[in-house]
Amino acid sequence: MRRSLRSITLATLVMSAATTASPQVRLADFIQVLGRVTNAAIPVENALIIALNLSNFTAIQTQSGRGGEFRLPPLQAGVYRIIAVKEGFAPSSATVLPVRKDHQVALQLRPDRDGTLTKNDEIWAIRSSLPSDVLRELENVYQPLIREAEASRFQAQMFSLAGLDPDNSTSSFARTAVGLSGDLGRGWKVDFEGNLDRIDDANSEMRSATGTGESRAVTMEVSSSPEHSYRIASMRSTWRYRDPYEQRADDHFADLQSHNFIWQYADSKVQVRYLSQENLFGPRDESELFEVSGERLLHQSDRSQLGVSVRLGQETLGRNELATPYRTADLAASGRYEPSIPVVVHYGLRSRLSDNGSEWTPESRAEIRLHEQFSLVLAGSYKILEEGEGMSVPGSVLLWNQTESASPRYAYSLALIVGNPDTGRLEAVAGVTAVDSWIRLMFDERFGPLWDGVYLQPGDLRHDVSVSFRKNIGSRLAVDVATKAGSARADDDANAVGDRSYIVGVIQTAYRPSGTSVDLSYRRIEQQARGDLFPDLAIDRVNLQMAQSLRLPLDLRLLFGLELARTDSSALMYDAELHRRFLGGVSLAF
Repeated sequence: MRRSLRSITLATLVMSAATTASPQVRLADFIQVLGRVTNAAIPVENALIIALNLSNFTAIQTQSGRGGEFRLPPLQAGVYRIIAVKEGFAPSSATVLPVRKDHQVALQLRPDRDGTLTKNDEIWAIRSSLPSDVLRELENVYQPLIREAEASRFQAQMFSLAGLDPDNSTSSFARTAVGLSGDLGRGWKVDFEGNLDRIDDANSEMRSATGTGESRAVTMEVSSSPEHSYRIASMRSTWRYRDPYEQRADDHFADLQSHNFIWQYADSKVQVRYLSQENLFGPRDESELFEVSGERLLHQSDRSQLGVSVRLGQETLGRNELATPYRTADLAASGRYEPSIPVVVHYGLRSRLSDNGSEWTPESRAEIRLHEQFSLVLAGSYKILEEGEGMSVPGSVLLWNQTESASPRYAYSLALIVGNPDTGRLEAVAGVTAVDSWIRLMFDERFGPLWDGVYLQPGDLRHDVSVSFRKNIGSRLAVDVATKAGSARADDDANAVGDRSYIVGVIQTAYRPSGTSVDLSYRRIEQQARGDLFPDLAIDRVNLQMAQSLRLPLDLRLLFGLELARTDSSALMYDAELHRRFLGGVSLAF
């Protein structure tokens, strides 16, 4: 209590001195406080932020967002203690004086490694003065509920879904997944996830028509603290297909496999990656890629940030004694600077040295905050080439929501961001990209089939628009929408891939009182061929899936679904037959 009284008395004296030292300066009636919560250099999401007025002990609360940022509503002028708390971290606080209108606060949360909070921490010096509702919030953070303490140390989930084709009464689709997470003791935690998918579907596109396919994926992450983790991910997918241009009806196989190891400690990360593909870009087209990369954050402050990354890779084209390796060495630097509250500038420079020569890619991005819940983001990059006499660049395999990993000749985009994660957020992005290498762009939602996609080739100009929307309607209904549409136009080359267009989207809703969720996905792909490289292709696919909780002690849910698909190896969609598949299964969590 004495420490509490001393803290309050000191704060009052500081406020009096601040208001009497310059009587000719009139302070604002309200102050605005912005801030960011980090652990080392890693943003801390969903931390509880409390602004405590040290004069009348009123308190206002909010939470940090995805990037650790928070914004308090306008506060009546006074001396405030800004407090950040989150389970697993020691609390942090800062004092704000009403000497100016706008304030920026940086709060650093340190991991509470021994599991006990020191009683000498400065935040507890004013604990006895906290309002009862705020005090309960702190106790909920640092003293978990009894039912949580008595719960099992491990949590598990299982999922099984099968599809039935009414035309032949056989199971043509099956998906099984299992997940496990828990505490191993002494601060160690583990997360495991495994997936197995089998498909027998003539309506998925590989090169033109797919027979059967199988995909297996395993991911495991082990962490010793919130800032130290090891992650292993392995995936392999195989398809059997028939080439439409061959006279014989022989089966061919396409294969894609990836193995990753990631080690992360605070603001440093090291990744080892292996990727191989077979027949994804053409018959007898094989490659193996092995690369090592690392990232390091060199500097971070309230207004600026600077980091570097390096990547070394070697890709072997073909698997025989004449196979030729293609080597690359990448070095990149990226930074952030916030000259004022309404503007945030991101900048960077990527360089690559390869068997083809060298290239430099300056890039920049500016976020302009026009309003508290309204921002515009402008981004662009341009590649400067110093080409050599090396071999052609191998093709890349990209997912539709991870295209930022590609390095185009040039790209620019405009994004609109409205709202915030707490009340609802809308993001819309429109961009133009000049492609300078072969790319297999795959569309991978969580419904499957797995790898419908389109091909992009050097010289393509791609236009795309993406929209995402997330909204919690009260405490009962949650809505999540994501969609992307685009088109690519090739050069006038006899062997080039023709015009292509695609639109994919996912709508997910959850109604909490009844434990009901509904997921809807849509996919449309059109690929016009030129020459004999790839045929004309058109795909329509709709997936509807519903889950209903049975309200048992174990979280048991029944799954129902319907898939409608239509594929045609010509440009005339109405000539294709509509195929149906009924889905059913269960999920269990305990």
